[in-house]
Amino acid sequence: MNAIVLTEPQEGDVILGISYSGENRDILIQVNRAKPLAKVIGITGSVTSPLGEIADVCLVTVSEEKNYRTDVMITRLVQLAIVDTLYIAVGLRKGPYVTERLTKTRHALSYLKYS
Repeated sequence: MNAIVLTEPQEGDVILGISYSGENRDILIQVNRAKPLAKVIGITGSVTSPLGEIADVCLVTVSEEKNYRTDVMITRLVQLAIVDTLYIAVGLRKGPYVTERLTKTRHALSYLKYS
């Protein structure tokens, strides 16, 4: 899927790569391909991971995974919280434009809800 989305990165784009290990090839190949034009934000477990080293901005999540399924879920929740925070921050910077777009999107998808 990433390969399709990132086929034509544009200058000024920002790519968000998420991999706790920072070694996921699906992420790394596409981020490397987009890197010359796009800025990369990496959410990973270590600045020294391959994703951390590629990223222009590296956001590190710390988790003591012990191979329990719940540990992986906690890591994903932390990563989701970071994505939500970034989304809100960008929305606040863009101002009313984002609110208008979200309203249009909500209306466009409203037919999918049972009401």
